[in-house]
This record gives sequence, structure tokens and C-alpha cells, in this order.
Amino acid sequence: MKPLAIASLLWPPNQRVLPAFVKRHPGTTVLSLDGLISQAMTARITDAGGQVLAFEALLDEPARLALGRAVEARMRTLEAVLTQPAWGDYWREFPLSERSLAAILSQVAAAQLPTLLRLMAAMDEAHQRFNLRLIVLNEDMTPPPRALVAWGRSRGVPTVQLSHGVELFQPYTVHADLQADITAVFGERGIEGYADIGLDLSSLRITGNPAWDDYAELRHRRREIREAVAAEHGLSPNLPIVVFGTTWSANLTAHSDEGIHGRTLHMFLSAAQALARSGLSAQFVVKDRPGAPAAAQHKIPALFADYGLPAASARYVAGEAMPWVVGSDVVISMQSNLSLEAMMVGTPAVDLLNEVGMWLGPCFAADSGVIEAEASSLAETLRAILGDAQLRDRQRHRLAQAAPRHNIGVDGHATERFIALLETLLPAGSRPALSLPA
Repeated sequence: MKPLAIASLLWPPNQRVLPAFVKRHPGTTVLSLDGLISQAMTARITDAGGQVLAFEALLDEPARLALGRAVEARMRTLEAVLTQPAWGDYWREFPLSERSLAAILSQVAAAQLPTLLRLMAAMDEAHQRFNLRLIVLNEDMTPPPRALVAWGRSRGVPTVQLSHGVELFQPYTVHADLQADITAVFGERGIEGYADIGLDLSSLRITGNPAWDDYAELRHRRREIREAVAAEHGLSPNLPIVVFGTTWSANLTAHSDEGIHGRTLHMFLSAAQALARSGLSAQFVVKDRPGAPAAAQHKIPALFADYGLPAASARYVAGEAMPWVVGSDVVISMQSNLSLEAMMVGTPAVDLLNEVGMWLGPCFAADSGVIEAEASSLAETLRAILGDAQLRDRQRHRLAQAAPRHNIGVDGHATERFIALLETLLPAGSRPALSLPA
């Protein structure tokens, strides 16, 4: 009998579901990209009774050499097709010239084919060696996961996408579709956008977000976490802490704003400057995303002095967001799920509107508790939140009321719900009984 296996392209925040699954199915091998699963998570999966194996390790040297030749052959075939008269005739009415389009396709193929062919070959090998039960991933639009979904469909292996966020806008361009067999969303709010564009909703399931499960416990330790994060970064826990979550352009669609990081950063710093000049004693934290360019670590702190922010009251950080969400007085972000994380713990949240966000439409309902503000009113909005206890109480009440609609997992049990969903896709004899909270 072949050993059990699942394939995973889950990102680190959601990989907690892997040891949870393996614990209920001992002996499972988790197949993933080399380096995607950390050593610490690998240890947790091993302790649960499984193992982690990289796709790359499934291919020996002869197989890799053969794949190199296959890539070269396919590139030659593509180049030949792109020079045929029929190619130009077919695309003659396209807004981009057939020559430019051909050049783009050649560049994309050269960049993507080696990775995709290796992944498909590794999956074929995995299918030979293992009883491959499931494919789980966090998105199904970029080439590797989309190829995995297609491979799974052709081999009868179920694919499950665990959403990496709530679709706050109406899904558009590449996002206006669902590829995986099943997509797990966090709450009713995560379904609405797909319903608005008329997609078949039969593949959607509500589980909550496993990555946010810890908030159910952390929200009761606000003072402790606040004091710890303040001590770590040389801040005072007794003064307001204002956190700004940056935004980077994913460049997945033509709607992307390449300069959004810098422009919105300056919006926040301008508001911080106005507050500091008015005499408000507050501490300002720019929370960048993990993996932000190294240059940002030097350039952004240098901007603090340009905006007249005292060195003692301004910080740049690029680590885990969770402690700041729990320990701060207010969180600002742009059309971001960071506002929803703040919602999970009752931290006042501001959605900073920019040009693209206003063009796509509002993200948050009036009763969500998330306050939307343009750059011109950001300083006054922050001043009101920090200075008006009644406003803060109203906002926290609305956040608490709206939280379950955005993330049913506000109870901390989304991981169990997602595992239960996965087990519905397994053969009947391999589904252990799972007790879920009411």
C-alpha cells in the first residue's frame, strides 16, 4: 500500500493546519516547495507523526536533465509558432501588436516553463510513489498553484484553496474566477463579492481563517502584549501607539499602482506630522510587510526626521503584525485585511482611501466599525479616535458586531473547521470523527 500524502502550497501563516491534519492522519507526507515550510513547522509536522518532503527531492539528476531538454524543445516550438503568418492574422485586431505580444509570451514562457515543468514532473512522480489525497493552497491564480489545480483535476485529486484574505472589493480581472474544486472563505463577507459578479457559489465553504485563530486568546492579553512590544522597541506603553500598515503593489493586474507604497506612506507621515505639531503625544509605527526591500529599513526611518517626528516616538518595523494589532491604540491600512485583524481584537481601525481604492468602491460597510478616511482628513480622524473615549467605545462595539460576518473563526476554531472540510474530501473509511465547537 502506498503511503499517504498531501501536496501543500500554503503560505506560512496558514501552515498551522498541516500538523493538525497530520495528527489526525499519522504517517502522512506533506509535499511542498523546498524552503516554503520552515524548520520549526517541519518539526511540528514530524512531532504530529508525519514528514515533509520537497517536490524538488522527487526528481533525480537524469530527470532534471531531461526536463531541461524538454524546456528547450518547447521553447523552440513556441518560437516557431509565433513566427507563422497565422499568428499575426489571429491577433491582428488585438490592441497590442502581434510582434509585441509574441515577445511577451516568449519572455513569460522562458521564465515560467522550467518551474512549471519541474512541478508537473514532481507531481507525476509523487502520484507514483504516494497515495496522494489532497492538494491545498492559498491562491489559485498565479502559475504554480494554477498548474497544480489543473494537474489535480486531471488526476482526480481534490484541490482546496484556503483564501489568503477576504475579497473586500468586487473581484475583478484575474480574481473574478475560482479555479480550485473547493474554496474556503472566512465568513459571509467573503462570499458577497463572488455573488455580486454572478459566480457559481457551490464551491465556496465558510471555515474562518486559521491564521487568525490566536486572536481569540490574544485579545484578552492586550496589556501584556502592549507592554512587551513597547519594551522591545523602546516605546512607552502609557502613550498612544498608532500603527500604519504599508501596502505594496502586487502587479497582478493593470489596476495596480506601482507607487502605492511611497504615496500612502507619505499620506500617513503627513498626518503624523500634523498631530505632532499640534502637541498630541503619540508614538507612530510604520509596520512594513515581511520581505520588504532591505533599502526600506534605512530609507523609511530617515523620513521620520524629514517630517519632524522625534526619534523617540517613531519606529519602522517589518516583522509579525499580530502583536502590533493587539497592542496598539489604532491601526491604519489601505483596503486591507489588516483592518479585519484589528476587528478580531477590537482595536480601532482606519481604512485610508487612495485613488485606486476609491475607484474600486468602498470596502467596509457603515456599521463595520472600520472608519474610512481620505488623506486630507486622516490627522483629524486619528485625533478624534485617540481623544474621544465614547467614539472608541462605539467603534469597538461595531467591530465586535461585524467580526463574525467577516470571520466566523473569531472563536479560534477555524483550523478545526478547515480540517473538517478537508476530511469531507477523503474516502469515507479514512475520516476520523471530529468534534467541532457548536
